[in-house]
Amino acid sequence: CTATKPTLPQALHPGTGHPPQDFDNMPPPMFANLASLGHACERRRSSAETEVGLHDIVREAFDKVDLNGDGKLSPPEIAQSLKSLLELQDPVNDADSICAAIDTDGDGYICLSEFHDFIHSTVVQHLAAGRQLEVERILRDAFSRVLTEAKSEREDIIRAFMESEKTTKKASGNVFSHSWMHKIFEGMYNNPTDDPNAPIYRAHRGGYLKERLKTLVANEERALKPKKSSSMERRASADDVSPAEAKRQAFRKAIDAPDADKTVVKSFASLWLEKIEALQVERTLSLQVQG
Repeated sequence: CTATKPTLPQALHPGTGHPPQDFDNMPPPMFANLASLGHACERRRSSAETEVGLHDIVREAFDKVDLNGDGKLSPPEIAQSLKSLLELQDPVNDADSICAAIDTDGDGYICLSEFHDFIHSTVVQHLAAGRQLEVERILRDAFSRVLTEAKSEREDIIRAFMESEKTTKKASGNVFSHSWMHKIFEGMYNNPTDDPNAPIYRAHRGGYLKERLKTLVANEERALKPKKSSSMERRASADDVSPAEAKRQAFRKAIDAPDADKTVVKSFASLWLEKIEALQVERTLSLQVQG
């Protein structure tokens, strides 16, 4: 008779009671040397390759904002991007704040190198966190950080102005027009066209505004101070005024300052300056507590 080879039972996997899987297709054991087992290892990207990838992302983000493709970003282009990215109610002022943070040479535009310096750290943070590099998300995060601080300073200035205006109106009544206060706001902060040395961006005008208010207060105090003059000086022509006094008078005329109250301009400027500084100290203390 012909002997048949006995069928051996399948060996059971230890501890499971189940037949083993196909060993040829099983993944290598943990901690195995993959190269020795014939598996191809994924090559790590070099630092040079990573930097090239970062540059590509930065360039893509820049091109997304550069709506007219002229190779530089303008405040209107930033404002348009903000409308779609953050849905802000005040994109013009917010674009001003962002441009102020990025435009390091102050020429009114943002070039690619300035944009790279600004957004590079945000791209690196996204990489370190293992996030997918989405251009819109990177732009949103980078812009949001700038706007948080810039908005606070702008809100302090506007709030201080409104409170000072209200106090001045209440103190002076309705004897004369109060539009001159808005002209001071416009000329010293919002749109200082009379001074070629004024900062281009509104976000940089906080310190500039305070210095101009201090100068205004000092000029008004000097004009209000009683003058001790000799008989020879008293005989001098009333039109013979110093350049500083002529400038002060021209300013008062430009803003239509009320002549009925000689002290009201000084009082308003002093109050506005005082309130700005008080709000800034309050915000600084609040941030220290939070930190």
